Amino acid sequence: MLRISRHLQRLRQGLALPPARTIEVAPVVIWNLLRRCNLTCRHCYSISADIDFPGELDTAQAMTVLDDLAGMRIPALILSGGEPLLRPDLFQLSARAKELGLYVGLSSNGTLIDAPLARRIADSGYDYVGVSIDGLRASHDRFRRADGAFDRTLAAVGHLRRAGVKVGWRFTLTAANAAELPELLRLMREEGVDKFYLSHLNYSGRGARNQRDDAAFAMTREAMTLLFEQAWADLDQGREYVTGNNDADAPFLLRWAQARGMDAQTLRADLLRWGGNSSGVGVANIDNRGDVHPDTYWWGYSLGNVRQRPFSAIWRDTGDPLLDGLRQQPRPVHGRCAQCQYLGMCNGNTRIRAWQSTDDPWASDPGCYLSDEEIGLRHDQPVPQRAPAPLVARQPIRFIAEPGQVWLVGAGPGDPGLLTLKAAECLARAEVVVHDRLVSPAVLAKAPPGAERIDVGKACGRHTLSQENINRLLVRLARQGRNVVRLKGGDPLIFGRGGEELEVLRKAGIACHVVPGVTAAAACAAAAGIPLTHREHAQALVLVTGTRSDGSLECDWPALAGSGLTRVFYMGLQHAAQISRELCEHGCAADTPVALVQQGSLPGQTIRVGRLDRLAELAEGLRPPTLLVIGEVAALAEVPVSPVAAEAEGF
Repeated sequence: MLRISRHLQRLRQGLALPPARTIEVAPVVIWNLLRRCNLTCRHCYSISADIDFPGELDTAQAMTVLDDLAGMRIPALILSGGEPLLRPDLFQLSARAKELGLYVGLSSNGTLIDAPLARRIADSGYDYVGVSIDGLRASHDRFRRADGAFDRTLAAVGHLRRAGVKVGWRFTLTAANAAELPELLRLMREEGVDKFYLSHLNYSGRGARNQRDDAAFAMTREAMTLLFEQAWADLDQGREYVTGNNDADAPFLLRWAQARGMDAQTLRADLLRWGGNSSGVGVANIDNRGDVHPDTYWWGYSLGNVRQRPFSAIWRDTGDPLLDGLRQQPRPVHGRCAQCQYLGMCNGNTRIRAWQSTDDPWASDPGCYLSDEEIGLRHDQPVPQRAPAPLVARQPIRFIAEPGQVWLVGAGPGDPGLLTLKAAECLARAEVVVHDRLVSPAVLAKAPPGAERIDVGKACGRHTLSQENINRLLVRLARQGRNVVRLKGGDPLIFGRGGEELEVLRKAGIACHVVPGVTAAAACAAAAGIPLTHREHAQALVLVTGTRSDGSLECDWPALAGSGLTRVFYMGLQHAAQISRELCEHGCAADTPVALVQQGSLPGQTIRVGRLDRLAELAEGLRPPTLLVIGEVAALAEVPVSPVAAEAEGF
């Protein structure tokens, strides 16, 4: 955290510099007491929802942690969530923390704080309460996914101030709300808020060069310049401005001061003494399950769990490669960061962006918004030699550290060779696999031996579970804190009812991710050598479900009978006669080529070709899953004509 106002105050008044930060000093601890939240914000790092999550520390365990933290003499404890006010024992825990002499802050979204609750917070002795305001009314409510959230939070600020509580605003800067920053700063002063904390949203994956011209980086530079100007103007007002999650703010502040003719040498010394990013040194995080992390953004990497070892022992352990690297001076960064003239000032910035975008925590930070020229980078210079970087391996916890997620994964047509790499990765890390009937055993075998497998397969007229019960099952499994792979044949969002499951999960506040798969139309056509589109024969492709939810078949037949189309019917085998009749009656030529592909891409694959008016005869003896391809391109199939097709005047 860069305390802009304090640095500028020391610059203006020539105050003595504070002592340098060292590892011997205990860290500020941010403790996510629970994951439950009454909101489902778009930028939430803990992926919270309004449900109870299993495995969280109970009151007795939390009390033991508090005693340990007090014994370490940590400088501050920030109680967060989720929404910490939803934890029934919150005030019991905070009372104990105050008895132990700890500085205690509360991090809330503010929507639950009315006047009585504000008085209770004040009576509990909280030293500081931070609430989130992420834009003006419309933007904030969109961020929070809750109408009225802005008004309730703004009211909470007033209740807290009248109760005598020090209040700060947390604002997460994004492209969607950057233009509203000037008005928010005006509103913050009008409301008498004590502190404004600008948090950078962790963009990742950006290129290393031309940061100054990047649209997102240009926005950041404008916002920081505005914040510096406001902090300087408010130095006599007792209002504090701070930023977090992008330590490039420190050299940018220095360059801002230099451009205005201020005493840059004094400020430079002050910022170097501050030392930049403090993840793993001056900041620590304990999550709701008791896992310890270098900061709140490292939930994918656990240093240990307070159930097994005290926090103090975990923090002082010198055997973890990530923690060791974060504590090296200088950090073992490479690439652009290693050559930066401000490395000692920003400390390599937050390392989570490099880790997430490259799997290397010591790579160049993709979130640095300073240009190569500004950081003194010369491409003709040799890269400085640093101490060898500790090898940091991905932990299995990276996938399970955010419990209660569902992955809608497309299993493809059945051939395991057509499974995507992403789908295979999800399966390899799954705790539960909920799969359809058509998923092949070879694909299921890619899940860990210990993963639970639940067959919810459906056949015509025979359902293991109704769709409603499948929806409930997915929600229940996720709420148990398990990572669920919902494995569906083909692509999960093409005639697989994946869209319905996605809606249900979103409404339940459960994180859901979609991994596309090779759909049957592409796989079966390829197996038969049929191009679904062709400049000479088909200028459009239509995917049609051959069976509706009530078992009937209703289509826009005049549209489907148009020329230049390839029509692919899923689940249409039982309606082959109706499909043939309707298309012919609505204008399709009787001799329009057709192809039927049964078990496409699998060893038992069967391909029949013929003409539209004989479609029902071609379908005799075939079983689901069979795909129907109707259109001129079907004549291009490179398969021997079956006896049935020959009798039906095949090609």
